[in-house]
Amino acid sequence: MKQGRRPFEPVPILFELSEEQIALIAVNQFRLPGVEVVAQLVRHYPQGPHFAHSVGYMGRINEKELKSLDPINYSGTHHIGKTGI
Repeated sequence: MKQGRRPFEPVPILFELSEEQIALIAVNQFRLPGVEVVAQLVRHYPQGPHFAHSVGYMGRINEKELKSLDPINYSGTHHIGKTGI
């Protein structure tokens, strides 16, 4: 059975906006009900995908990791670096 989207679930429409695009949305926010800019963590790989498996990736903090992390250093943080060096 195909599941539908939940009401009010955000739907990304653009990624990697420029500062000008973000400013344009902010200035016109009153004309764009329901539209918001949400920052997202992105890991940059200077050597391209060649070393991505070594460097790792960003991922959500799971329950097990949350118990072992220092709450002062990770308060308000939902993502951490996963695997890699």
